[in-house]
Amino acid sequence: MKDSKKWTTAALLVIAILLGSSVANAAQVTVVEGTPVFFGGLSLFPSDDSLPGLKLDWLGLASDLEWRGATLKLGGAVSPSSPAFLEGSAAYTFGFGGEMARVFSLMAAAEGSVMAYLQDLGTGPMAAVVGEATGSTARIGLKADFGAIPSGFDTRPARLIGQDSWVEDPGRDLAGKGWIDVVGALQSSRTRADSWRIGYMRELGEPDWRSDIGYIARYSPEGLGVSIRFYSGLAFGGPRVMLLSKLTFRADVTDRSGAEIDLVVQGGSGSEHAWISGTGWLSLGERADLKLKVCAPIMSEQNYDGPELFRPIDWAAFAVGLDFNEGFISSLSARYDLRTKVVGLELASRF
Repeated sequence: MKDSKKWTTAALLVIAILLGSSVANAAQVTVVEGTPVFFGGLSLFPSDDSLPGLKLDWLGLASDLEWRGATLKLGGAVSPSSPAFLEGSAAYTFGFGGEMARVFSLMAAAEGSVMAYLQDLGTGPMAAVVGEATGSTARIGLKADFGAIPSGFDTRPARLIGQDSWVEDPGRDLAGKGWIDVVGALQSSRTRADSWRIGYMRELGEPDWRSDIGYIARYSPEGLGVSIRFYSGLAFGGPRVMLLSKLTFRADVTDRSGAEIDLVVQGGSGSEHAWISGTGWLSLGERADLKLKVCAPIMSEQNYDGPELFRPIDWAAFAVGLDFNEGFISSLSARYDLRTKVVGLELASRF
């Protein structure tokens, strides 16, 4: 009976992709170039032997479909190494969502995306949702991102299925949290923009919560391809209050190459922490693009023992990825967290 559940899950995954292709043919829906993709995830972790342990985390399929100006995303994955799957039970993740952009005039546009997921790792089905929306005119912009991910939810297959933009730093996990974050911007002049930010995050099923409110000033000298941004804000929740400051420097070397560096200082409730995070992207010709993201602490007065929602970056982590524009392989990425000592490898290929 358990074996039948396992193979039924795998069969449903294949049927979902095939059904999407047949619907595309029947309803004038086109498959986005470069999809569908087959993806997999591996983990390398410390073991008692001289060689590191190896675990196959996920295998799945995903596809993007164009329909009436919208992009539909669907896919699914199974977890071959999970205890539930090895015992013959279902261990799966399914995702479905879409994104759309609209240009109302030369001065106004809007776009948004939302993804919903269903995951079962042997402890029962869990549902998650994430999304973002943006709108802009010549001088005013508004961006909001939101989500709710239950505790124990593995976000790795969700990222591979369709949610390729996550708000957390490398090494952080959004599982067990619900959030909404809104940023409004006003273009004061050609070189200056002022923004405000309001955010709310909560531990799902727990009383812990966090609110953020802050001001952002950005200066971009004309013709240099660089910008400087400063954020000053207040984070509070329950009895805890934190002051948060962030200085960001961004340089766009070309249209497809650049770097962004953040210096963050968090203080309050008797502790001071500072960390640095950076993102870089580099074009490797017409065939591939390289992406890198790192974060590391640079100052910590003491070990943090407060609520998880206010935890600073107190360990180093990085993520590096290659996106291929041609060939069989679509993308290759690696993530490493010094706290867990686990290397996560992800591979996606076209077919």
